[in-house]
Amino acid sequence: MSLKTGLPIEQVAKGGPGLAFIAYPQALSIMPGGPFWAVVFFFMLLTLGLDSQFASADVIISGLLDSFKQLRRHKIFVTISYCIVCYLLALPICAPGGIYLFTLMNEYACNLSVFTCAFIEFVLIAYIYGFNNFMDDIRMMLCKRPLEPFWFFTWCISGPLITLIILFSLVIQFRAPIEGNYEYPAYANALGWLMVCSSLIFIPSIMIYEFIKAWKITDSPDYQVAENMPHYLRMLVYASEPDIEWGPAKLENRYGRYEPKIDQTGINHGDNNLTVESKSTFHLEL
Repeated sequence: MSLKTGLPIEQVAKGGPGLAFIAYPQALSIMPGGPFWAVVFFFMLLTLGLDSQFASADVIISGLLDSFKQLRRHKIFVTISYCIVCYLLALPICAPGGIYLFTLMNEYACNLSVFTCAFIEFVLIAYIYGFNNFMDDIRMMLCKRPLEPFWFFTWCISGPLITLIILFSLVIQFRAPIEGNYEYPAYANALGWLMVCSSLIFIPSIMIYEFIKAWKITDSPDYQVAENMPHYLRMLVYASEPDIEWGPAKLENRYGRYEPKIDQTGINHGDNNLTVESKSTFHLEL
């Protein structure tokens, strides 16, 4: 293609959507059996897009249903509502100037925030929650700790290191996005940084909220755990411990470190549900 057009390779095969919808189709058109390969290629793009949509939609919907349990009986309505909202939000990208919105979102929302969240997730699982605790959870589900050296290397060493290197390289090499010859104005770049912050702001916000809640609880006279420790350390320990709800959903599956401490005074002959009142007591309803 570079020889036919007389253009350098970097101009023929540019990144972005043009690579998939312009460069590749042109390359396929000059191959033997071009129409067949073109159909296969675009069918592959269709399946990739559908797969990404299923995964992203299921994550959001599952999170909503887990956070708001009263919505579980209306799962179909929640799913339809989510799809309609996403459809309406995506309409501007299909407008004549949609490529500029797409480029802005692609540059800001799909790089820094994703790798930042990935690095934080590695640190939280491997070092804050604990690699051994996580492997014990897997053993509860699979009855074994499979390939433990491999997972230790990937989760505790290579994964965080590679993610951090990619994150630093993105920050160092970052340049304001350009679409063709169009340079985005300052307000557009500010909007892009707001998109980055919108997906990251929840991490420190929830952390501050949990610390404030832990500070109030550990400051109460009723909290008598580790009384010889300074207050700020008691607060950090309390905020860093898993909540009593953490663990298998069904009570009969809770054993080992998840075995509940039953408060017999809380027994109530009603529905077979588990209710939680604090980090230190379980109330079992039989």
